[in-house]
Amino acid sequence: MASRRKILVTTGGVLGLLVLAGVGTMFVLGLTRDLRAKAQLRERDIELRGLFARNPFPSAGNLIGERRNLKELEGELGHLLDAMSQGQLDPEEQSSARFISQFHETRRRLEHLAAVNGVALMPKDDFTFSFDRHMAGNPPAQADVRRLTQQLMIVEALCNELYAARITALRGIGREEFEQSLNGGEEAGGDAARPVVHSAPRRRGPEAATVVNVRNPDAGVIPERALFGTWRFTLEFAAKEIALIDVMDRLARCATFAAVTRVEVQGDPRVLAVADLAAGRGGNAAGRPAAPAPDVKAGVDPASLRLLTGLDTLLTVRMNVDVYQFRKDTAAAGAAAKVKTAAGG
Repeated sequence: MASRRKILVTTGGVLGLLVLAGVGTMFVLGLTRDLRAKAQLRERDIELRGLFARNPFPSAGNLIGERRNLKELEGELGHLLDAMSQGQLDPEEQSSARFISQFHETRRRLEHLAAVNGVALMPKDDFTFSFDRHMAGNPPAQADVRRLTQQLMIVEALCNELYAARITALRGIGREEFEQSLNGGEEAGGDAARPVVHSAPRRRGPEAATVVNVRNPDAGVIPERALFGTWRFTLEFAAKEIALIDVMDRLARCATFAAVTRVEVQGDPRVLAVADLAAGRGGNAAGRPAAPAPDVKAGVDPASLRLLTGLDTLLTVRMNVDVYQFRKDTAAAGAAAKVKTAAGG
């Protein structure tokens, strides 16, 4: 009996010790995990405080290098704009009376060059390069003279290229009108609200000029955050194909930076022919006579039309030309480039 009691007590004591040992082990493990978590939290807190305390601005050495790079980029931009604007015709300060005199001098020069190069012109009273409203006793406002003078110089440069290409006839020149008198500006001689009036050409029929001016108060103006502005001119002339190609070539490489944006050609109906898709060749293949132009309205698929070249016939051409005006203020150009870069980034 006594031995059985002893066995029970011993067994209970062993079990109690095992339970205590297990509880103690769990307590130690939990405490260890808690201490490890606190240590990690302390490290993250120190790291976060370091990030918040860090100086967000670049170092002095970095700033020096970036300023050097910026200066170099602005210099390259300045060289580029200088190269692009090398042949640029800049506006000139002069009086309204002097502008009228310059117009007549320019017209005399262009009439003489036209005669030398065999280029036919419209009647003298119509040969006003779309400045007819100022040639009819309506002098421009003084604030407009600089830009009008620039337009006049560009018109002369464009006419010189047309003459050099030996066009057959110059029939019209259109420009963008921006004058204050069109917008209710001052110094317009009391007719600020007067609409634009163009004198009707005295020549009638197919040789009459059909070019009209376009109103654009921002013509030739370089926007505040841009590197360039544009002037748009419309040229209408008659020329053979080889002369038309020469005109486009000359405008592409002339000193004044110009770009042809649109060309409309009318003339010999043989320039359009219907392609013979079944035979794999057009109706004007080698050895065949030139076919008359198809009537597109009669149901001809426009996709089957093609343009023939090499015909020695007279063409009527209407051409839009954009002449670029580049900024010459390098600092302002650099600021514009920064704005563009920021917007693109």
